[in-house]
Amino acid sequence: FIEEFVNDQSFGRDPTIMDILNGNVCEYVTAQYTTDCAGYTNGHSFGLLGLFTKYEQVSETVYEYFQSPDKSFEYTRLLLIPYGIAIANLHFSIYDICDYLSTYLVDLFNTTAENEKSNILALFVASLGVLMLSLVVLRGYVLRRLHGLDLAVKKIVDVIPPRMIADN
Repeated sequence: FIEEFVNDQSFGRDPTIMDILNGNVCEYVTAQYTTDCAGYTNGHSFGLLGLFTKYEQVSETVYEYFQSPDKSFEYTRLLLIPYGIAIANLHFSIYDICDYLSTYLVDLFNTTAENEKSNILALFVASLGVLMLSLVVLRGYVLRRLHGLDLAVKKIVDVIPPRMIADN
């Protein structure tokens, strides 16, 4: 799973996203979880995607507990207290990183939207100008053609006296 994101070029456009997914993700964690994060990422060798894998590895402790024949309180305490601490720290590390990532993506979206707004406005004004110009040109062309068109109705109206038309 991690290799798919490492080799995918669509994420390579933004170095911050690549750094969060595959780089030193611990710089995006609050100070109290930085030490634990370094251990979870194997000395900063993998990013957020690796943390999810570590989350799964830590959870295997519970599986070992249920497979064990020893269910004594002491064994449970010795096994599950470090597990609880590790899961809590890992959870808060992932929460901090995902919070930063979501804030970063929303800011990136807002910045891109603001930049594109002026481009879209210019495109709209240009399209409107071309539309108006084409309407004026077409109207002039059509009226000129209609004015020069020899209609049979015009010949008939010219033959009928204007007084007859006005009376009827």
